Formats: sequence, structure tokens, C-alpha cells
Amino acid sequence: MPWLTFDAVDELLKRLPPNPLVFEYGSGGSTLFWLKRGARCTSIEHDAQWYALMRSRLGDSDRLDYRLVPPDPANADDDPANPRAYRSGDNVFARHMFRNYARQIGAFPNEHFDVVLVDGRARPACLMHAAPKVKRGGVLILDNAEREYYTAKTGEYLHDFTRRKFFGVGPTTRTMWRTDIYERQ
Repeated sequence: MPWLTFDAVDELLKRLPPNPLVFEYGSGGSTLFWLKRGARCTSIEHDAQWYALMRSRLGDSDRLDYRLVPPDPANADDDPANPRAYRSGDNVFARHMFRNYARQIGAFPNEHFDVVLVDGRARPACLMHAAPKVKRGGVLILDNAEREYYTAKTGEYLHDFTRRKFFGVGPTTRTMWRTDIYERQ
């Protein structure tokens, strides 16, 4: 099960096409969820330990392109809300940037994916790069969307999308959060 709010997962189950093309920033339960539903999935992970753990659970699949893309060192503390800064709001990564990570989707043509999940690092930068890669009628999912800085400076990239907000609980925690699903018009 993806670590998204339960209502967002229910919505996804209603709208997933057969054998969807999926790109995800951040791996885990969602990766298993996509593969179980016949998806061809490209998954980007920044954490080497998590990557190794998931790699052992995922096994080999010709439907999975699983990439470890660690952050790059950086000197300045830039605004994590600025998509062009490629920064994470997590203080652990205050001296890192995620340019290579966010740009992984650039290898694919525009309007290629049925689903793009942004649930990893440098989410504003990931939104900037991911938006043009979503097919018309496809979805861009932003988890933990209650963190306003994720979308504070990304409006220009999301203008072709209609947003639905799903506030509630999900797997592994009793904490409430929000998952937004953007459908490309």
C-alpha cells in the first residue's frame, strides 16, 4: 500500500488505467503497489540504506527501473520553496541539493506518464520537472501537501491541472496529513 492518505489511494484505484506508466520520487510501499497493478515503474530513491532494503524486497522485474540518486553537496542554504534551488526542507540536507534527483524524469518525453508521484526530496523541484511529463488525463500526486512551501512557488507549473485534496490518515501512522491529486487537463 502506498503511504498516501487512504482516500487518495481509493481515488487512485478508481482511475488507474490497466498497466499504467508510473514515475515516482521516493520508493517503498507505493513501488510495490504500482508493480502489483501491472505498472511499468521508474522509481527514484536518495537514501542508500532504504534503496538496498527495497531492492531486496522488490527483486528483479523488467517492469521496474529502480535508481539510487543521492544528493549532491552544496554550499548555500537556499529557499526550499524555490523549485530552482533543488533543496529539501529537512535540516539533515541543509548542505545538499537534489538537482540530479529531480531531473531524472527529464529523460522521458513530455506527456509520457499516466501517474507521477512526488513523495521524496526537493518536492518543489520535482513538481517543476514532473508536470510536463504527465499525460492529458493523467495524475500528478503530491504527498504531505499540507506543507504549504511545496506549492508556494510552483503554480506556474501546475496551471494545466485540476487539484483534489485528500486530508486524512493513511498506513503506518495515526497522524493526519494531506495528499493532493492533480489531474492534467
